[in-house]
Amino acid sequence: MYSYLSKIYKLNKKSQQKRFIKRLNWSVQKYRVLRTFEKLAHDSRQGSFIDSLYVTENKELRQIQLHSGKHPIGLYLETNDQYNLQHNQNICLDVESGAAIVLSQGASGEVIVLLYSFVSEQRQPHIESLVWSVLSSPDDLTNNVIKKIITDFFILSRYTSALYTETFLDRLRINYLNYKGKFYIPNNKVRNALLNHWVVLLIGLIGSICSIVGFF
Repeated sequence: MYSYLSKIYKLNKKSQQKRFIKRLNWSVQKYRVLRTFEKLAHDSRQGSFIDSLYVTENKELRQIQLHSGKHPIGLYLETNDQYNLQHNQNICLDVESGAAIVLSQGASGEVIVLLYSFVSEQRQPHIESLVWSVLSSPDDLTNNVIKKIITDFFILSRYTSALYTETFLDRLRINYLNYKGKFYIPNNKVRNALLNHWVVLLIGLIGSICSIVGFF
């Protein structure tokens, strides 16, 4: 029994070292991501993009964000019945915000990548957020992966904003990401019901095609 516990101790020690390296590497890899985000934020304020983008970091939570500002999308009546027009009803400006990329490191060293949609007082998209991926290590945040995350962020922004009309490829890509993201959620009924090999292959193929076409 002592020999068995010694083996377990060695395995646990090795696992702890891997976790320590992952936690340490977050401090290194995040700066590369932040530089990319900050360049996008700077470029967005040069007048070539409808919104200003902003970068924030929460060091205590090991979290970094690239998020949109706010922009108006129209007017609405502050009432439960838009057809019952009265003099005392208020006309309000509907403002859209909330689109974001959020990267955070979990306790075991993994990196969770979340994408958030545009929302407003009058518009609540059926996909308000999705789990883009759960990376096993900060080292998985390669330049290519960062580029894909940013590309899908703009696709989701276009898909959920009132100011744009999404394309057919946009819809395919977001539906694929939403489907894939459900597999990262524990005890998800959809995940258990749709674990079909051919369905996964087909959706994966569609998502890959949409991603490749999007780059060109």
